[in-house]
Amino acid sequence: MKKDTTINITDTYREIIIQKAKELDISQNELMVRLIKKYMNKNKGNLRRFCSIQYQTKSESEKFEKEHLWIDNVFYEKCQDVRRFHKLSVSLVLALAIKLYIDTITVDD
Repeated sequence: MKKDTTINITDTYREIIIQKAKELDISQNELMVRLIKKYMNKNKGNLRRFCSIQYQTKSESEKFEKEHLWIDNVFYEKCQDVRRFHKLSVSLVLALAIKLYIDTITVDD
Protein backbone atom coordinates (compact mmCIF):
# COMPACT_ATOMS: atom_id res chain seq x y z
CA MET A 1 0.00 0.00 0.00
CA LYS A 2 1.19 3.51 -0.77
CA LYS A 3 0.86 6.76 1.15
CA ASP A 4 0.74 10.25 -0.23
CA THR A 5 2.95 12.68 1.64
CA THR A 6 3.78 16.30 0.93
CA ILE A 7 7.21 17.89 0.85
CA ASN A 8 8.36 21.44 0.14
CA ILE A 9 10.88 21.99 -2.64
CA THR A 10 12.36 25.05 -4.33
CA ASP A 11 11.91 25.66 -8.04
CA THR A 12 15.66 25.19 -8.53
CA TYR A 13 15.63 21.75 -6.91
CA ARG A 14 12.45 20.83 -8.79
CA GLU A 15 14.18 21.58 -12.09
CA ILE A 16 17.21 19.51 -11.03
CA ILE A 17 14.89 16.59 -10.20
CA ILE A 18 13.07 16.90 -13.54
CA GLN A 19 16.33 16.87 -15.52
CA LYS A 20 17.95 14.02 -13.58
CA ALA A 21 14.80 11.88 -13.74
CA LYS A 22 14.75 12.30 -17.53
CA GLU A 23 18.45 11.44 -17.70
CA LEU A 24 17.92 8.25 -15.67
CA ASP A 25 14.61 7.47 -17.40
CA ILE A 26 12.73 7.13 -14.10
CA SER A 27 9.85 9.09 -12.59
CA GLN A 28 10.50 12.18 -10.51
CA ASN A 29 8.81 10.46 -7.59
CA GLU A 30 11.15 7.47 -7.87
CA LEU A 31 14.21 9.74 -8.04
CA MET A 32 13.17 11.67 -4.93
CA VAL A 33 12.56 8.43 -3.00
CA ARG A 34 15.96 7.08 -4.09
CA LEU A 35 17.69 10.28 -3.00
CA ILE A 36 16.01 10.22 0.41
CA LYS A 37 16.93 6.54 0.85
CA LYS A 38 20.53 7.24 -0.13
CA TYR A 39 20.74 10.04 2.43
CA MET A 40 19.23 7.81 5.11
CA ASN A 41 21.66 4.97 4.36
CA LYS A 42 24.69 7.27 4.46
CA ASN A 43 23.66 9.06 7.68
CA LYS A 44 22.36 6.31 9.95
CA GLY A 45 24.31 7.31 13.06
CA ASN A 46 23.52 11.02 13.18
CA LEU A 47 20.91 10.86 15.92
CA ARG A 48 19.93 14.07 17.68
CA ARG A 49 18.28 14.25 21.07
CA PHE A 50 16.53 16.95 23.05
CA CYS A 51 16.17 19.41 20.18
CA SER A 52 13.54 20.56 17.75
CA ILE A 53 13.03 19.25 14.25
CA GLN A 54 15.19 21.12 11.76
CA TYR A 55 13.50 22.45 8.62
CA GLN A 56 14.83 24.00 5.43
CA THR A 57 16.01 27.57 5.75
CA LYS A 58 13.64 30.06 4.16
CA SER A 59 15.04 31.84 1.15
CA GLU A 60 14.44 35.48 0.24
CA SER A 61 15.12 34.78 -3.43
CA GLU A 62 13.24 31.50 -3.87
CA LYS A 63 9.89 30.27 -2.73
CA PHE A 64 8.94 26.74 -1.83
CA GLU A 65 6.34 24.73 -3.69
CA LYS A 66 4.46 21.72 -2.40
CA GLU A 67 5.26 18.41 -4.08
CA HIS A 68 3.44 15.15 -3.47
CA LEU A 69 5.35 11.91 -3.00
CA TRP A 70 3.79 8.46 -3.22
CA ILE A 71 5.74 6.12 -0.97
CA ASP A 72 5.12 2.66 0.44
CA ASN A 73 4.07 2.28 4.06
CA VAL A 74 7.40 0.88 5.28
CA PHE A 75 9.36 3.76 3.75
CA TYR A 76 6.82 6.21 5.19
CA GLU A 77 7.56 4.85 8.66
CA LYS A 78 11.31 5.25 8.02
CA CYS A 79 10.68 8.88 7.08
CA GLN A 80 8.81 9.33 10.36
CA ASP A 81 11.82 7.85 12.18
CA VAL A 82 14.06 10.45 10.53
CA ARG A 83 11.79 13.13 11.96
CA ARG A 84 11.73 11.56 15.42
CA PHE A 85 15.33 10.44 15.85
CA HIS A 86 17.39 12.57 13.47
CA LYS A 87 15.19 15.63 14.00
CA LEU A 88 15.13 16.49 10.29
CA SER A 89 12.10 17.19 8.14
CA VAL A 90 11.75 14.96 5.10
CA SER A 91 11.86 18.07 2.91
CA LEU A 92 15.23 18.98 4.42
CA VAL A 93 16.51 15.42 3.92
CA LEU A 94 15.57 15.65 0.24
CA ALA A 95 17.28 19.05 -0.11
CA LEU A 96 20.44 17.70 1.52
CA ALA A 97 20.33 14.58 -0.65
CA ILE A 98 20.05 16.69 -3.79
CA LYS A 99 23.06 18.76 -2.72
CA LEU A 100 25.15 15.74 -1.79
CA TYR A 101 24.13 12.96 -4.17
CA ILE A 102 22.34 14.23 -7.28
CA ASP A 103 25.51 14.05 -9.39
CA THR A 104 26.38 10.52 -8.30
CA ILE A 105 23.00 8.80 -8.16
CA THR A 106 22.51 6.08 -10.75
CA VAL A 107 19.73 3.83 -11.99
CA ASP A 108 21.03 1.12 -9.64
CA ASP A 109 20.73 3.22 -6.45
